[in-house]
Amino acid sequence: MDYNNPMKKQNAIKWWAIGGVSLFFALIEAPVFAQHNPIPTGPFAVPLFIWMILTDKVFHSLGHPLADILAAIIVLSPVFFVFFLAWANPGGFTRKIIITLFTCLLLIAIVYWFRNSRSDNEIFAEKLKLAEQGDARSQFYIGTRYQNGYAVPKDYKEAMKWLLKSAEQGYVGSQQFISRIYADGKGVPADRVQAYTWSCIAAANQPQTDNRNGIQSAVEVSALEDERDMLASQLTPTQQEEGLRKAREWHSKHPDIPWATPPK
Repeated sequence: MDYNNPMKKQNAIKWWAIGGVSLFFALIEAPVFAQHNPIPTGPFAVPLFIWMILTDKVFHSLGHPLADILAAIIVLSPVFFVFFLAWANPGGFTRKIIITLFTCLLLIAIVYWFRNSRSDNEIFAEKLKLAEQGDARSQFYIGTRYQNGYAVPKDYKEAMKWLLKSAEQGYVGSQQFISRIYADGKGVPADRVQAYTWSCIAAANQPQTDNRNGIQSAVEVSALEDERDMLASQLTPTQQEEGLRKAREWHSKHPDIPWATPPK
């Protein structure tokens, strides 16, 4: 699993938490009922731990709803084991009721989680549809996913395609992201003049209260200006002038973007 992906990391933490509670509960309760039961409980933890690893490494990599169902069955296996072990033994009615309630609570928690969460693939498909319809914010989302390999394999060419579509509509987040791509040389040859050009374009924007261009406050504009100035410090005066000239040319070709101001 790609733990650089915040969404996947969050899901993994949830699964490991549920599985850990389930396993801990089983290790405490199973020996109580196993005293009068021929089922050995000693070796139970090892295969369960392996199953949990497979859940994390294999099932979720499938990106299919069925994977979550299989994962739920596996991580709850210890609790199911104790549940059936408890009811297979005579006596201990109060303990059986407590175990039954605990099992039901875990099942309710997982069902609630399923109903209030969406997979990476579902969100990506939704955003892609909006991006294809011209939504600049969604185009930025798709571009960054391709650039970083979130929900889809890394594809720098596809990333730049969507980021440019968004940047051409005046979305500041994309303009800033493109600047950083050129500065770092990730997927494209490093080009500090190009990085400075896009940074100048991004910094020459007025904040919009509805966040339609990706910035809402003067503080964000100030941060963009600081980043632009940092890039400028790495260039010669001639290179600075070239980058600024390109930024002004870009602005002159996009007079329909109301929040864009001439770079200076």
